[in-house]
Amino acid sequence: MYVELQAASAFSFLRASSLPEELVARAAELGYPALALVDRDGLCGAPRFFKAARAAGVRPLVGAELSLLGGGALPLLVESRAGYRNLCRHITAMKRGAPKGEGTLDPELLEGATAGLVALVGVGTLGFPPDTDRLARLLSAFGRRNVVIDIQRHRRRRARRPTRRSWSFRSRWASSPWPPTVSATPRRGAGPCSTS
Repeated sequence: MYVELQAASAFSFLRASSLPEELVARAAELGYPALALVDRDGLCGAPRFFKAARAAGVRPLVGAELSLLGGGALPLLVESRAGYRNLCRHITAMKRGAPKGEGTLDPELLEGATAGLVALVGVGTLGFPPDTDRLARLLSAFGRRNVVIDIQRHRRRRARRPTRRSWSFRSRWASSPWPPTVSATPRRGAGPCSTS
């Protein structure tokens, strides 16, 4: 069973093109049991997404992809009301006092405010080569149960090397309990993907 965990809507300004309703319609057409919307730095599309998903019989998974201080982004999925509150607090904290579109979240502020959130950690979060210190801080903040390692394959030659190295990076941590791994490809539109 496939579930898209990193779809973004047109509310991810200049990063995606489809409205939340279009993403849900395509997911229903493809028979997805659930769909996650993780717009960049906000929850603006979440109400429309939630309403459309419920109407289409697709389980809505709400989240956001937060820009991080020092570069990269951290996709977070909400698993409870406490998680939604924590995500809203993080979005508010990162935008408070920052010019529009320039807010970033200091990963240190996550500690103690991650209940009900699941982090999808991948190359976009850890960089390439992976920042093991950042991973250790995220594991400390969220706990191993709420960190999922995201391995992506875009079918582009330049993406093959980081993906292979991500797997070897995982094998170096094999002696310790390792968070679950998922394969996800961020969707930025409801139409078919180009493989060129």
